[in-house]
Amino acid sequence: MKRNIWFGILLVFTCGIGVSFLGAAPLGVLNIAALQISISRGQTAGMLYSAGAISIEMIFIWFSLIGVEWIQKNARLFLLIEWITIAVVTSLAINSFLSALHPTAKNLDNLFLNPDMPAYLIGVSFRALMPTMVPFWLGWNTLLFSKDILQPNLKFYYAYITGAGLGTFIAHLLYILGGEFAAQTFQTHQSAFNWSIGGLFLFIALFQTGKMLWPKPTPLPNQNTGSIPHHSGHSQW
Repeated sequence: MKRNIWFGILLVFTCGIGVSFLGAAPLGVLNIAALQISISRGQTAGMLYSAGAISIEMIFIWFSLIGVEWIQKNARLFLLIEWITIAVVTSLAINSFLSALHPTAKNLDNLFLNPDMPAYLIGVSFRALMPTMVPFWLGWNTLLFSKDILQPNLKFYYAYITGAGLGTFIAHLLYILGGEFAAQTFQTHQSAFNWSIGGLFLFIALFQTGKMLWPKPTPLPNQNTGSIPHHSGHSQW
């Protein structure tokens, strides 16, 4: 019996890694931030930024496991937060374009609030302002519960959340390590880099605005599981 329990814990830990990596690896605001911070402040700062973002993400994942009813009753709150997120991303795009028009040695730092702000706190702030992973995790949680992979047990929850944190860190690490290569070309292509980053931020903001204004039809809740409607395939931004 114990062997089955520990096998289940290992399985849900592995699923946490895989699901989180799939959600965090696509290019998004948090990954761009990891890349830029690693360029401007070094890889250690990039990892501290990632740690800050992951600490908040793990709280949200825990909340998605135990607070489903509260989320159902406060859907408008998350809608408001998503619009605030779009405003934040749009401002980052504008800052990038201004940096491209008026390049200086410290433009990159100016994209991220106060350049003296610790990288860890930047990660905390960005992830707290973008709780867009909640629908993502609600979808995956329901799927894993329905397959009896995820169990309503604290040991399973801890393993799942720890695996999720590791998966996100691995995804961020790809961008953090990529920053060393980007830094080599940044000095001679600073304006082009800022235009590119600004374009990515703007694309993300427009894409998310489109999803908000023209949402896809949502299926009815599953009568067998009592789950709320959501999309499990969205990335975490």
